[in-house]
Amino acid sequence: MVFTIENGTLTVSADELGAELTSIRPCGGGEYLWQGAPEIWKRRAPNLFPFIGRLYNGEYAYGGKTYKMPIHGFAPASLFTCDEHKADAMRFTLRDSDASREIYPFEFAYSIEYALRGNRLNITHRVANHSPEALAFAIGAHPGFNIPLEEGSAFEDYYLEFNEPCDPEQVLLSENLLPDDRYGPYPIEDNRRIRLNHAMFNNDAIVLKNVSKAITLKSSKGDRGVCVRYPDMPYLGLWQKPFVNAPYICIEPWSALPGRDGITEDLARFPNFTHLQAGQVYETSVSYEIF
Repeated sequence: MVFTIENGTLTVSADELGAELTSIRPCGGGEYLWQGAPEIWKRRAPNLFPFIGRLYNGEYAYGGKTYKMPIHGFAPASLFTCDEHKADAMRFTLRDSDASREIYPFEFAYSIEYALRGNRLNITHRVANHSPEALAFAIGAHPGFNIPLEEGSAFEDYYLEFNEPCDPEQVLLSENLLPDDRYGPYPIEDNRRIRLNHAMFNNDAIVLKNVSKAITLKSSKGDRGVCVRYPDMPYLGLWQKPFVNAPYICIEPWSALPGRDGITEDLARFPNFTHLQAGQVYETSVSYEIF
């Protein structure tokens, strides 16, 4: 079931399946969110939990056992409950179940709140640990934004601009599209700007660290764009499906990296994961400012 909120400036919809955004529209304006296409990429804006990306052999270890885990965790394919729906805000919650505990042996509640404030969509992720032991997890956003956003412009007219100068490092990926502890400088114009072209994604995702905490998608031939803010996220993924000239870009704030190549990660010692003690609640947020 799809739920919708609006505030006179924006209209936003999300599905109970994955609590995934299905539409972001200025009132009276065009669609900003990629609408999915099976032959290119069928998703729109999956929420990544409790893992981001792939694991080596699709497995991780915990407490002396080995568990299977799908790419980006199980949240994208899970049915959330919409437990609050107001005119300009809605909240979805996923709770542990017999099925989830088969692949992730913890008791938890993972909530995603969407709230409109003017031309900004604020998204708050909350994780409550109901287990007696520490809960280890990662959270990521994976929204696809349409390019172009207006007539008269093309994909190559768009660029990404960090809100502050920075010197990004690229997390280099193996042939299996997994990190292997290699990093390299990622050159950008004037320490702020990344110009877009389809070929830059031929090797799949671009994963960056040491970046500023906001990035804006803009066009040199138009006025429309979106600013993505991620104040607590140390990593930023940029992606579109390679070799198909896909008309979108995913701007993905991540709290942690995927599993390393050649290593069955031990969840208790997984680098950069959040370890939430029993009874505690974790909260982080991202936002999309539409213009």
